[in-house]
Amino acid sequence: MRLLERDKDGEITLTRDLFGDNVPKYAILSHTWGDDTEEVSFKDLMDGTGRHKPGYDKIRFCGEQAHRDGLQFFWVDTCCIDKSNSTELYEAINSMFRWYRQSIKCYVYLRDVSRMTDQYPWKEAFRASRWFTRGWTLQELIAPPTVEFFSKEGMNLGNKKSLESKIRKITGIPVEAFRGSNLSEFGIQERMSWIEKRETTREEDKAYSLLGLFDVFMPLIYGEGRNNAFKRLREEIDKSFPGHSLSAPPQWPTTHLKSNLPIKQKGKPLRKYRHERLANARRSLLLLKIFSSSPENPQVECELVLSDFNEKPRPAAEKYDVLSWYRGAAKPSAYISIRRGQKIYAMYLQPDLVRALHTLRNPRRDRYLWIDKICIDQENDLEKNYQIEMMADIYDRAEHVCVWLGEADSSSKTAMAFMKTEILQFKAFDDLCNTRKAGEKWSALCDFMQRPWFTKRWMIQEIALAQKGLLYCGDERIAWSEFAVAIEYLGEIEKATHRLYEVSDARDSQIPRLFEHVSALGASLLVDAIGKVIHDCNSDTAISKDSDSDTESNHSSESEFEADGIGSGKDHETHATSESDSGSDNEAIENPDNPSTEAQINNIVLDPLKPTSDSIEINGTRQPLLSLEYLVSSLSVFEMTSDHDVIYSVIAIAKDASPVARDGKFELALERSHPTLEARLPNQQYKVEYQKPFVDVAGNFVSFCIKRSTLIDKTRALDIICRPWAPDQVSGNRSLAKKSKGTESDLVYTQHDFPLPSWMTRASGASHSIWMHPGTSILKMGRKNADSLVGLPGSTPQKYSAAGTKAVDMKTLRFRNRPNLGHYSLFVKGFELDTITEIHSQAQGGAIPSQWVKAAGWHKAPNTAPPNAFWRTLVANRGLDGGNPPAYYSRACQNTFLKGGLMSGSVNTFDLIKNERCSVVAQFCRRVQEVIWNKMLVKT
Repeated sequence: MRLLERDKDGEITLTRDLFGDNVPKYAILSHTWGDDTEEVSFKDLMDGTGRHKPGYDKIRFCGEQAHRDGLQFFWVDTCCIDKSNSTELYEAINSMFRWYRQSIKCYVYLRDVSRMTDQYPWKEAFRASRWFTRGWTLQELIAPPTVEFFSKEGMNLGNKKSLESKIRKITGIPVEAFRGSNLSEFGIQERMSWIEKRETTREEDKAYSLLGLFDVFMPLIYGEGRNNAFKRLREEIDKSFPGHSLSAPPQWPTTHLKSNLPIKQKGKPLRKYRHERLANARRSLLLLKIFSSSPENPQVECELVLSDFNEKPRPAAEKYDVLSWYRGAAKPSAYISIRRGQKIYAMYLQPDLVRALHTLRNPRRDRYLWIDKICIDQENDLEKNYQIEMMADIYDRAEHVCVWLGEADSSSKTAMAFMKTEILQFKAFDDLCNTRKAGEKWSALCDFMQRPWFTKRWMIQEIALAQKGLLYCGDERIAWSEFAVAIEYLGEIEKATHRLYEVSDARDSQIPRLFEHVSALGASLLVDAIGKVIHDCNSDTAISKDSDSDTESNHSSESEFEADGIGSGKDHETHATSESDSGSDNEAIENPDNPSTEAQINNIVLDPLKPTSDSIEINGTRQPLLSLEYLVSSLSVFEMTSDHDVIYSVIAIAKDASPVARDGKFELALERSHPTLEARLPNQQYKVEYQKPFVDVAGNFVSFCIKRSTLIDKTRALDIICRPWAPDQVSGNRSLAKKSKGTESDLVYTQHDFPLPSWMTRASGASHSIWMHPGTSILKMGRKNADSLVGLPGSTPQKYSAAGTKAVDMKTLRFRNRPNLGHYSLFVKGFELDTITEIHSQAQGGAIPSQWVKAAGWHKAPNTAPPNAFWRTLVANRGLDGGNPPAYYSRACQNTFLKGGLMSGSVNTFDLIKNERCSVVAQFCRRVQEVIWNKMLVKT
């Protein structure tokens, strides 16, 4: 290879050809080519004619940056290769990957990214940079040990480690690939996929640019076309990787399996794993047994172990953890190996879930996990019904709920350390709020709180039922209890002082109003929701029988070790993890290699659903607080995977409903004790019926709510039809069309594309949602509609009810489903309230339209007091607390119209809250927003 040399005077010259040990340390440039007339060629340098070309600026930049890094030599592809020499070009392209890998520094020059601004736009330009779309830059990202990114002004933007999360999102390439991991850890098809969306000037280069990624060599034949180039590339790959297929998962070594059973599929693609029907789904549970292996093994090999509720404990049913994760929209393009008998099968999963299993795998012991995606046959609705029935037990008896938030990056590591070492330690909190140095930490924490897992509805139930929760971000972890404390503390500080908002607004112009709504971020909403649903009467003490016995002690140690068994390659068996540990390994346990300890550990066997002398008693210590109607009505901001889950995802934590699977022989009462549900009202079994279309499930829910409400207050029984809760787009909106003689399995469902009835109020009408707000780069909750006038179930003081003071007539109430006619009806005895005579414009964004003033008869607004009926209508005749409106609301209303921009066509309540600096007016405007947002004014 030839190199460029920069002397002490800044002059740049070409070296002679260098070979082997004669090659000095050098830097290397990565860039995107301009027109051939712009770039400096080998001939230009030899002739001394390239200094005035635009491309010479990149060469000069690379030389100066290398000099600053103490390097005299550097390499640039445009001018260090004589492309007129086909032999030299062939050798260079086949050596390119190695040259980049052996470089000391790789400088990425981004000609389409500018840093000459104090704001964030460079990051948007970075994401959209042409460099990420070119074929040759793929190996230039992956091969070098150090890659630094620079703007067109030569300003450093960061390196591939500090920017790895952004690079992963842009490219879709796992961070391990550009962290320097052996590329053999990634499947052939996966590596092929990295080039799919990239382009090259010469069509053959799309194949040639992959030579280094597969460590193969082949002649270059420009003009052969893309298809022929890829055909030859596949042939070379087949020679190097015999038995591998580009359309099937590769066969990784299986020498670490604890068995000498022959692997019959050797050299052939693995067959797709399919669940077998459980003989007794109501009493059976599958656990995923992950075989121990070193972190260097990229393949996760497992076995699904059956645990029967009725049988005595078996050796396979050891203590287990539950894995909670975010599914997202990713397709199941990765896979794990599942052993069944003497055969190995491939189970295809989302790549992020496979990475979670790889991370949580223990390097020295097999580990047991329950994961809904894997341990439940997702195509078997009846099995899903039974698992929902057992959900509370599954989570109660798990040692830990391990939450996988995704891959770690520099931002998440900063956030984790910030919470553990500063926020939770209450170290100089005022300084943290008043120093510019803390800005990066606050920003990292804000990003952490927006991880997608925090927005899913299922997560509320999973954490609420957990004995102990652990949040994992890659290898980093923190106990849920400590995370919740940190988030609640931030929320309280923000509410009390607004210091974070003031500091970020005044001192950190890059993040305007970043912390104005700490409590509106996904993590805060989840922590707040979980704190409301379960009351832990004895959270400091786990009541356990025989807690003084040696066996109990060893059980605890083994359990704690399992939670710590992440695949980082460290010997985690010498440390224990407690809930307050937050990832620090401080508490030593007995040596597991000690024979006596080993024998005791091997004897730890229990059925995870069967009470034993070791099981924790939670009866009387953890009680659900909220009704099913309240939970479904109040959690609309959280996402769900399927329509049915709007109800089923929270049923296990409802105080008035216990899930019971529905099959052909529906059993009204359970034969077994349900410790989590013993504190609930009796005889409130709720049927779980995934096999039914959602419109029927939703109808059953409304019926349940109405019947339950009549036991408390008949005037509020119909409130459910006024609360937004139902999904907006119902998938597979079928309805029961015919029932023949026989069991539930004989029911016939047909497809009917009709919308949900109007008495199932859509969640799109909910008051709040989570979206990206202007002026920020964060997802947070914001208002999108007015509040429901009926409030939430049990809210005090009571606001309004759907039927006023009238009690619902249960004798006339009935439901009628007519799928063939395309509608589902609710019949109830009602009354005529009044007749609407006028409808006026909508209050968009909470602004009060000026037309409303005229409609209200306020002729001299805003110079006179508003009509009593008008201002009371604006606040629904209630104060912020739901009680009678304060007397000063009349004056506040006049002031609102006086300073709110009435002459512009509407009164801007948002600007009044933000800028008026009058708490009375702000309180009035907030209440107005609760009532009128996106509503129209009517006169009767």
